[in-house]
Amino acid sequence: ETRASTAKATEERLRQLSDTEVEQRRRAAAATVDRLTHQITEHRDLRDRGLTVCPKCGQPIDPAAIEKDLAQWAAELEAAKRQQASAVAEIQDLRAQAKTATDKRVEAARALDRFLDLRASLERGKRDLLKIDEEGSALNERLELGTEGLTELVEKEFGPVKGIEEARRRVEERLRALRAT
Repeated sequence: ETRASTAKATEERLRQLSDTEVEQRRRAAAATVDRLTHQITEHRDLRDRGLTVCPKCGQPIDPAAIEKDLAQWAAELEAAKRQQASAVAEIQDLRAQAKTATDKRVEAARALDRFLDLRASLERGKRDLLKIDEEGSALNERLELGTEGLTELVEKEFGPVKGIEEARRRVEERLRALRAT
């Protein structure tokens, strides 16, 4: 019971990590990638067109500043892509760990069910054996009483005998003798 709740808590924590904390990092990195990609594309376009004044805001364009900004943004873009890829890999890893934890918990529950079924079966077997033992003891007592009664009956008729086999032999001899007459 305790292990099952611990395993369930671990699964939930792994899912929460992948669904919230790491997912937030992935989204933030993706947003940065999108923003930087857009900035780089727009500024490369301005540079490639050879414009000296920005068509949107009207400010003068400094080619050296654009090159410096493009280099800086390209480095930031690569870092953001690495962060995004790292977050995606971490999400996949956490989900795989959560799945493994779920699989282990489910298998442990199945093993526990098999164990409990086996234990119940053994208990039924014990009860059945005790019942058979009791019935065997009762039957043995009845057989002993019956054997004693038969022996007494034969001894009255034929005299002392050493056991049931001798009593049986004497009865058979008498039956043969009676049949022969």
